[in-house]
Amino acid sequence: MSSFNNNNIQSSLPAAFDVGNWYHASNGSIYIKCLPHNYDKEEITDLLSFIGKINRIDIVNSPPKANGATYRMAFVHFDYWYSMIESIEVRGMIARSFDEKTDFRLGSDGVVVTINTRPVPKTDYNVDQLSDMFHRLREELTATIQQQATENGELRKEIEILRGLQVADTQFLQEKMAITEKVIQEKMAITEKSVTDILKPLDDVIKEVYLLGSETVEQDNAIKALHLRMDSLDEETELKMGELEEGCNMTIDDIDVLKEKIMNVHNDMYISIKTVSHVVEDLSTHMYGRKCTVLIP
Repeated sequence: MSSFNNNNIQSSLPAAFDVGNWYHASNGSIYIKCLPHNYDKEEITDLLSFIGKINRIDIVNSPPKANGATYRMAFVHFDYWYSMIESIEVRGMIARSFDEKTDFRLGSDGVVVTINTRPVPKTDYNVDQLSDMFHRLREELTATIQQQATENGELRKEIEILRGLQVADTQFLQEKMAITEKVIQEKMAITEKSVTDILKPLDDVIKEVYLLGSETVEQDNAIKALHLRMDSLDEETELKMGELEEGCNMTIDDIDVLKEKIMNVHNDMYISIKTVSHVVEDLSTHMYGRKCTVLIP
């Protein structure tokens, strides 16, 4: 058998149980999880007596499984461990397998042995004393349960009171939110009216500008028509002059009279165009804030 190195155990001790303490203590307890059916206390003693001086062996049945099956378990309590090498090495292997959560088997039947982490101390009470202790513990437990039930009832009442307060707070918050929402709606209505009051004059100005723009377009069209008319008169004048020069049927005096009439027509058209240009300049000043000069050819 290999020797047991306690440093390996100390490096990974489980939090719920001190394996090193169990190994170094002067005595301890071993647990056989599943006892073979042909084993009794004599076979257990033959299996484990080399480890230490056995004080007692408790053999109990396991709680039934889902299918109703049970198995036997054994708890072996020692007065002290032997200091022989075999005892030391086997206890080291049991401690290591417990720490590594593996099975350590002992004997020709491969009985699985491990550490008993909760050994039950031996009692010196007789049956009557144990029965009396049981009844007293049951009475204490009943009284404790009743006290807990009373405390739970008081806690339930406090919870109901807190729930009532929560409901009241919720109603208050809902009312507060309704008032706030109403104030917001009123302020929004006032704001919408203010915006409408501001936009209406602007709308009127836009309409006025649109009308002025329409009049300006009409004036522009009139000016263009006058230009076209002047061009047409120039062409007609040239034609007439050509006819006069070609026919030589008219006297110089008649030509001078015709020229004077043509000049009068030109002057009338110039005055009309001048008037239109003044109108355009006034409109541009009104609409754009600056004077727009119309060039008259």
